[in-house]
Amino acid sequence: MRTAFLTSLALLATTGCTPGDLAFEHTADLSVDARGIAYTDDDSAQTGMSGVTCAIDPETGNIEEDVDVVDEDDQVVDAHDGEALVANSMGVAFYVPGMGNDSWEPDVLAPSLQDAGFTAGGTATLDAFQGCNLTFHTANASDVRISDDACVGAEVATSGNLDVVAVAANAEGFLVSQSGDRHNLGAASHVALDELENAAYTASGSTLSAFSLDGTERWSVELSGDVVDLDVLAGNAAVMVAHGNGSGELMTFSGATGELSSSLPTPTPSESIATSDSGREIAMILPFEVHFFDVKALD
Repeated sequence: MRTAFLTSLALLATTGCTPGDLAFEHTADLSVDARGIAYTDDDSAQTGMSGVTCAIDPETGNIEEDVDVVDEDDQVVDAHDGEALVANSMGVAFYVPGMGNDSWEPDVLAPSLQDAGFTAGGTATLDAFQGCNLTFHTANASDVRISDDACVGAEVATSGNLDVVAVAANAEGFLVSQSGDRHNLGAASHVALDELENAAYTASGSTLSAFSLDGTERWSVELSGDVVDLDVLAGNAAVMVAHGNGSGELMTFSGATGELSSSLPTPTPSESIATSDSGREIAMILPFEVHFFDVKALD
């Protein structure tokens, strides 16, 4: 698998890139069964693995620190301003790398947690207990009922500097503000929130769409395969696409125009992708392997 990834990177260098495209330079591999990953900064990423939560150097793949934050099934779901958000079925806990804390109890309880993330002034959790409920844990705490039906497998996309979040629940997308305002974004299995473009992205099957934060659609494109995961990369929508022949493709699209800005073929689609806030780093998670990349703009 590692050789195949390196081969695909070599092929990328020969395919030709136009000015403004993004290029991906492979930096390191990590042979673990990762449970989520998030960049606390461009020099460190956090991941859950083997009953512990570990800090990883994305340039080398070296493990820098490991702690037992909450429980054996801890998953790293988000990071902001050097702090990681670690979740399991009980709720979420905050973790500042290097502080040396072990065996914490959850800071926010959620009996049927589906996803969580940092938002302006605090965090947001999505819970499937007796319905689908989004809770903002901020100074002005609020609860928004997304659906009367449980939303198992749902996801929330947040930005630590925005008071609005995007939700994909029961095959529908929503934009929800801390004040309770909600906009329906149509069909969605994945969502992402772009602070630079003040945009939300949704993916449903092979359709990728962008919306303003008032719910107005900006653009929509049809891809050559179904979207496996969706994130944000420096003002671009970043998607991992699964093709019918079993291969994958990392593709980025301009948040402003929807134009394709880069493409990286992969031998198989990764289970999930994670990006740094700066847009200079990206990680791909596969079964028992994580691949780290530097992202460079080709001017």
